[in-house]
Amino acid sequence: MAISKYIRNGSFALLLLSALLLLSWVYLSMPEANAQQQPEHVVLQPSGVIEVPPYGAMAWFPDSRRLAIASNGIRIVDTVDGTVSPPLTKQDGLRLFISPNGKYLAALLGIGFRLFATETWSELAAYNSQTGNCKAGYLRGLAFTADSSSIWLGCGNRGIQGAIKLSLPNLEVVDRLEVAPEWTPESDLSRRYFIHIQYPVPILHLVTTDYETPSTPGVLTPARKQVRAYDLESKRQLVDMTFERKEDWPSATSPSVYLSDDLSTYLVYNAYPLPSGVVSSFNAATKTKIAVFHPPLDQESAPSQTKLDVLLGRRLLFKDDKVIAWAIKLPSRDGAILGWNYKTGKLAQEIKLPYALSEIILSPDKTKIAVMKEFAPAEQRTIQIYTVRD
Repeated sequence: MAISKYIRNGSFALLLLSALLLLSWVYLSMPEANAQQQPEHVVLQPSGVIEVPPYGAMAWFPDSRRLAIASNGIRIVDTVDGTVSPPLTKQDGLRLFISPNGKYLAALLGIGFRLFATETWSELAAYNSQTGNCKAGYLRGLAFTADSSSIWLGCGNRGIQGAIKLSLPNLEVVDRLEVAPEWTPESDLSRRYFIHIQYPVPILHLVTTDYETPSTPGVLTPARKQVRAYDLESKRQLVDMTFERKEDWPSATSPSVYLSDDLSTYLVYNAYPLPSGVVSSFNAATKTKIAVFHPPLDQESAPSQTKLDVLLGRRLLFKDDKVIAWAIKLPSRDGAILGWNYKTGKLAQEIKLPYALSEIILSPDKTKIAVMKEFAPAEQRTIQIYTVRD
């Protein structure tokens, strides 16, 4: 009798355990549960080092295999077999941009750009921002349209505050968007504007800084900042936010605001919170803060002597809900590649490097990253390729 009761109780316990295991399996099979189980990081794995001549800029072709580099002219680097072509042009540029169809390369020169045909590498046209329709001292970014028929130029600093659209390959003005009053020597200095175009999508960002009435002549103190973002093709305003709190202010010394690929999240880099600065994420629609990313510091160094400069404006790379950026640690100038989830602010990966970086770029298919060293000796010039894995 006692034995049979024991068996019955044991069978019930076994049945209960089986049911719990089944429920656990069903729960873990649900997409929401799986999403929670996934690691919050993008894994960058070194996949090759290519020796190259001295160079200063690079850009991916649409095939995500070839790179164009500025090296006493434009050269082509095959990231699969490691070959480097001889110079294909006589001129290059400070930054390179390749159209989505791969037929055009624009070499940005600061005050203008040169346009090349990638089939023949002949120069098709040149644009000077000081004498052209921009009337600007320097171009504030550049982006091709999705169909590769036109190119948008960011105008600012002097002249037009906005962007103009040029047809390809003739560089005729076919559209424009002015987002602030045109600058003149008589312009009110209590309000200043900073413009840049986010690449590769043609989105225009405008950072407006309002200054307090100076108590000391010549000394301007920021009072508030406003950011706006526009889809250049549709002219639709995507973001309109005002920051009263200094800890939220975007830095104005370089591009410091970006929209995520899905246009849902606005990222703002503020360099002032020492020693490293922060990157804040905001919901673009509700304007609420989502998360704050604090770049890691080398704990062996005194905070007063170490600053990790994210240099967000050069390139901010998006993959799903992750961000990949590069940093330079001052004063040592060692480099680092940082990856974090912009929805949580959590660091996902840090790759420390014994040299400074001047640029990282993500391939169009988002499977590779090319890393460029800063001011490396000629015999040490390399391009490091990383594979991006989820």
